Amino acid sequence: MAEARLGFGLALHGTTDVIRFLRRFARVAIWSGALLISALPPGLDAFAAPTAAEEAADADVVEKAFAAASEAEFDALVPALRTALARAPSVYPRIERRGDTVIVRGNSGQEGLFLAGLIAGEKKPVQVNVEFNIYGLAAFVLGAAEVGRKRPIEALAFLDKGLALQPDNLMLVTEKGMALTLLQRHAEALVLFDAAIADNSPQYDDSGLARLLRARGFSLIELDRLDEAEAAYRSSLKLEPDHGGALAELKYIVARRSGGDSKGIGVYTTEEARKSRAGQ
Repeated sequence: MAEARLGFGLALHGTTDVIRFLRRFARVAIWSGALLISALPPGLDAFAAPTAAEEAADADVVEKAFAAASEAEFDALVPALRTALARAPSVYPRIERRGDTVIVRGNSGQEGLFLAGLIAGEKKPVQVNVEFNIYGLAAFVLGAAEVGRKRPIEALAFLDKGLALQPDNLMLVTEKGMALTLLQRHAEALVLFDAAIADNSPQYDDSGLARLLRARGFSLIELDRLDEAEAAYRSSLKLEPDHGGALAELKYIVARRSGGDSKGIGVYTTEEARKSRAGQ
C-alpha cells in the first residue's frame, strides 16, 4: 500500500483552525478606531430571512455539530444541518453593509473581531454587529465531513453552496480544493487557490493565507511543478513558521527530486498536519 502524504483540508474534529464561536451576538461600536462591545438588542435582525427562531435553531445545530463527540452523534445532526443550509439567506457575505451598520460574520470569535478591526480605520463612525457565521459554517461542516469520508462529489455540493454565499471564506476555498484533489482534479484546485490569492483580500489573516499557500503548494506537487511548490511552502512558513505539514512537504519535494516514489494523498486534521513530520 502506498504511503499517504498529508492532506491540507480542514477536518471536522481536532482542528484548531475552527474555534467554536459563542452564539451570543455582540454590537461593536467603532469611533475613531476604538472597539466597544455591548449586548445586541433583541430583534435587530428580525427583518432578515430566515426567521429569528429558525436562525437560532440553525445556529444551535451548527454548534452541536462542531461539538459532536462521535460520528454517530454528528450523523444524527445531518438532516437538521441540511435543512439549515437549504434555507440560508440568498445574501450572506462575511462582511455586509447596511447603511451605517456593518454585519461581520466570523468563523470564530477571534476571526469575528479580526474582521471587525478592519472596519476600525474608517473615518465615519459605524456600528458593527459581530455574528456567528451560521450558514458559512453549516456548508463547511457538511462538506468537511464528506471530504473526511472521501466522498468528494457530495462534499462539492455543500461547499459550492457555501462559496456562493461567501466566496472569500478561505475555510470553504481550501476544503473545496481538498475535494478536487481527491478527485485528482489538481489543475482546477490550483485555479481555485490562485484566484483566492490574487484577490488579496484584507480579510485574510496570516493563518488563513498560510493555509491557502500550503494548499497551492500541494496542488503544484501533484502537477509536478516542484520549484513553484517549494516556493509556495516557503512563503507559507514565513507566516506560520515550523508548521509540520509544510516542512514535511518540503522534505517530500527533496525526495521527489532525488527520484523517490510518489506517495498517496491522505485526509488529516489541521492539528495532525501541524504536528506531523516526514517519516512519522
